[in-house]
Amino acid sequence: MNNIDFVSTLFMDIYDEITEIIGSDHMPELFDYEGVVINQRLKRALARCIQRPMTYGPPTYRFDVSPLFFKLDYENQRNVVAHEWIHAMCRYGERHRAQFKYYMNILNKHGFNVSVTESYSNLGLESPNEEPKYILKCIKCGRQFTRNRMCDVIKYSNRYQHTGCGGSLQRVK
Repeated sequence: MNNIDFVSTLFMDIYDEITEIIGSDHMPELFDYEGVVINQRLKRALARCIQRPMTYGPPTYRFDVSPLFFKLDYENQRNVVAHEWIHAMCRYGERHRAQFKYYMNILNKHGFNVSVTESYSNLGLESPNEEPKYILKCIKCGRQFTRNRMCDVIKYSNRYQHTGCGGSLQRVK
């Protein structure tokens, strides 16, 4: 079984487990499910739920999984998948607020160990801390900001201000 088949099966198995615990009326429709994608660029998360709002009806959703996900043991993979399913169950834009925590607490009472955030070291992984490509510095307060992708604030740093103190930004790297 290749990685995509494994992770797709895992997502559906956890969906069935959560459905038994919470009930099918709280679960997102599988009609709106677009599947699982292995995203090589995903660095700051092991997985994520991407919801696309629709003009009519509920949003569609898919899951992106980092290659680091496959280095986890089964229990941690199970908890990461449950975390992402909770995002699919919540309202569009809910993130980690009350509705998310409500479902998280229910699942944790039934054998899961879902948390809002988890560090790489707690999961037994080395952090993929890469050297940032770009560094900006506030001239007034000295705070530094890092970015890994080119964007307007990097290209035109002199046009932007640090919202914390109002100082000008300068590109250091």
